[in-house]
Amino acid sequence: MLDIDFDYSFIEKLAVVICGDEYSDKFCEDISPTKCPVYRTKPQLEKFFEDIVDFKSDDGESRKIFTIQCLSKINNLNKMDIVLEKLTNPKTYLDEKIVKFIINEVNGIIKWYDIEIKLEKNQPTIVELDESVNVDISNKEMGDFVILDFKELIDDETLSEIMNLRWLEIKHTYLSKSYLSTVVLLGSILEGLLYYYVSTNYNTIKSVSSAPKDYSGKIISIDNWKLNDLINVAHECNWLDDDIKTFNEGLRDYRNLIHPKVQKNKLIIPDKDTCDICIDVVVAAFNDLKNKEYLK
Repeated sequence: MLDIDFDYSFIEKLAVVICGDEYSDKFCEDISPTKCPVYRTKPQLEKFFEDIVDFKSDDGESRKIFTIQCLSKINNLNKMDIVLEKLTNPKTYLDEKIVKFIINEVNGIIKWYDIEIKLEKNQPTIVELDESVNVDISNKEMGDFVILDFKELIDDETLSEIMNLRWLEIKHTYLSKSYLSTVVLLGSILEGLLYYYVSTNYNTIKSVSSAPKDYSGKIISIDNWKLNDLINVAHECNWLDDDIKTFNEGLRDYRNLIHPKVQKNKLIIPDKDTCDICIDVVVAAFNDLKNKEYLK
């Protein structure tokens, strides 16, 4: 039994792995997704959970919502170890490539709780992850994809872990050629970084002219700032260099493509080159903030 209270972000990401929608094309291009070992239909999901938790689904309920609800209840019962071991059991897939992929995906999520899955005689086992192993796995997982550790910039442990998880997710969406998802997530990374620095340096931004104000001239709540506001203030505070501000504004525009109406009007379809540029922008912003010693 795992004595860990997993948060909603973890549960949501694990639900994606269990449902398997994002992986069916990767492993089962030539067959129906319903016959793919990494894709689970609604009846298959019900069967997956039936011996772990007593939970009935509604007819109109989506597979992902049903999975999240089951995982939430299992989390309250401290039975998540059963789910993890069942999900990563090689006998479920009988395919070495798929087994390695699923275990890697799961370990990419659970490593933030200092645990990992290891196979012992083809039996998945949950083991503790010490600090030195954690670093090695991070480098191995990211491969040639640039590694950023947001704990270097953000003192808030929960926020830094969320940012690290998102950066890992960006790696997965980028390599799977989900380029729109990649640029949207990159925009959220930039917003999270700048929001943190603006909110923790309020005395500095109080006198900044670009800080958004209400009709009375009072700075509006930072929670209501747009990404453009955060970029302008960060630049005026000399946290971001001139060139990074210009490129960040481009990333802001790409991020707005999350709205179908905006994408229709702009007729933009992000591709690999778009993502490469946006990744470089976020890395440059990360380095700019890292080099501002007075912000640490």
